[in-house]
Amino acid sequence: MAAQNLLDDMSDSLSISVSDENVDDIDSILSQIPLLETEGQYTITDCAEESMIEEEEEEMKKRTEKEIEYSQCEKDEQRKERNIRNGKETMEEEDENVERELREKKRKNEMERREIDMKLRELTKKKNAEMEEKKKAAELLRYRKYPENSASYLLRELEKRAREARYTVMQAQRNSTKMDKLVSDARQHLNMLTCRRVAEEQKEKNSNGASQ
Repeated sequence: MAAQNLLDDMSDSLSISVSDENVDDIDSILSQIPLLETEGQYTITDCAEESMIEEEEEEMKKRTEKEIEYSQCEKDEQRKERNIRNGKETMEEEDENVERELREKKRKNEMERREIDMKLRELTKKKNAEMEEKKKAAELLRYRKYPENSASYLLRELEKRAREARYTVMQAQRNSTKMDKLVSDARQHLNMLTCRRVAEEQKEKNSNGASQ
């Protein structure tokens, strides 16, 4: 009877119909009721409490899923920000590399240009030297073929040297005149300083004699 009363009390929450007809099938009914182990003994649990536990577990599961989803969203957002930062850093690094390459190309082009200019100067110098040698050879050949040309050239050279000598003499005379004038001016200045010193000494002696 105690089992019957307990089953009657639980029938509302379990939605299980218990009557005299199925009292004998208590084992079958009990098998449908969840058991709770308490201090080593099994007791029949309240279905409402079991339902609340299940709801709490379901709510916790949903909350856990939401937390996981939110955490995943945060991770995705952080990943996006990190990718953006990495992209910017990559772009800046690429810009620096491009600028570095341009500077290096400019430096190489400048070196090549200098080398080309130096080679051109060397070629021009060599060409001028060759032209001068050819000119001298042609003049020498002309002098050998026509002796009067050699005599005429020698005469021109002598006249040129004579003009240079006369110019040098004129410059020397002009410089000599300037030097003579400078010497005369220096001598006059020295005489003036000497006279001034003698006059000051005489004046000082006269002043000392008057005071005594």
